[in-house]
Amino acid sequence: MKTLLLIIIIFISSVSSDKTNCDFLRVGKFQTENEDGSLTIITRNENKQIENFRDGERISEFDIKWTDECEYLIYNRKVLQGIDPWPELNKDTLKIKITEIKNNFYLTESEMLSKGWRMNQKVEILK
Repeated sequence: MKTLLLIIIIFISSVSSDKTNCDFLRVGKFQTENEDGSLTIITRNENKQIENFRDGERISEFDIKWTDECEYLIYNRKVLQGIDPWPELNKDTLKIKITEIKNNFYLTESEMLSKGWRMNQKVEILK
């Protein structure tokens, strides 16, 4: 009986830690693979996110606001370098929810709030 109770406690602890372990993702360096196989490097601090698309072809900066333990908004997009292919989206907000965390990556569900566009993405944790 004690063994069963111990197993249940360990299981509950491990399940709940997946959802509440997003704090270490608020700041750091991350990488995503684009549809064409190129990479986007994401650098995030407490209030800004910078995305370096295709090794500097385009660099964008976003304001970031965490709304929950594992959810945040990026908005006020500014293209710092390169051509802006979507200037109409500069004032839009992207809602991002971290759905799963593994050893070296995490999964997200994203939604462009004004358009209703949805996307799932795998994000590699660099540091």
